[in-house]
Amino acid sequence: MVKHWSKVEYLHQTVKNPNIVVKGTKSYYSDAWSGSFEESVVRYHYGDEYSLAHWQPAWPIDRLYIGDYVCIGAESVILMGGNNTHRNDWFSNYPFMEKIVESYRGKGGQTEQMGFDDLDSVPDELM
Repeated sequence: MVKHWSKVEYLHQTVKNPNIVVKGTKSYYSDAWSGSFEESVVRYHYGDEYSLAHWQPAWPIDRLYIGDYVCIGAESVILMGGNNTHRNDWFSNYPFMEKIVESYRGKGGQTEQMGFDDLDSVPDELM
């Protein structure tokens, strides 16, 4: 496959992770210099093929919501930090095993912080 800046990956056609929600059909990723969107952009997010096959979470998993009309440039990175073991409200961000379940407690998703129950209740003009 030839890599070129004019080629894009339409996210609604390629995203497989059940924790990534793509609203609409127009959002795309320019994979001109890197791999696919899920392989190269979304990091530290449960729901990829390996994590689904090898471990079961003991906490609610954050979801990544991507609205319609979003373009994500080549080599962009989205760090999913809501479900992580590196607490930034502690003195150390080392993932202490005795506190691992507590560290995965939900910190509130973006839609909740905006005052909406879920992605469908967010007005289109805010997407």
